[in-house]
Amino acid sequence: MIKRKYDLHVNVAVMGIIQAADCVVVEDKGVLTDFGLRYREEFLAQPGAFSLDPNLLPLGERTFELSCAGGMPALSMTTCLMPGGGGYSHIWHFIVIGRSTTPIA
Repeated sequence: MIKRKYDLHVNVAVMGIIQAADCVVVEDKGVLTDFGLRYREEFLAQPGAFSLDPNLLPLGERTFELSCAGGMPALSMTTCLMPGGGGYSHIWHFIVIGRSTTPIA
């Protein structure tokens, strides 16, 4: 089993470039098995802090552990124009390419 740590950075107008989270990817015999994420305190303290996925990774201090089931973890952002000229809304989603995401009990 191999665990690798990654720094997840975001670049948004209200904060600039900032490390949003610490991530861990676990691999067993060449297959990705688990993904862990914890938001950084500096990111959580920002007035513009946002969730990377409101359903699976809500903003907060807890550590998230998700099963990859052999898929590749990724983050996806959708940008939507708000009705009535209300500006843009950015919606983040955590996805595992090739598999579904299932929280580890």
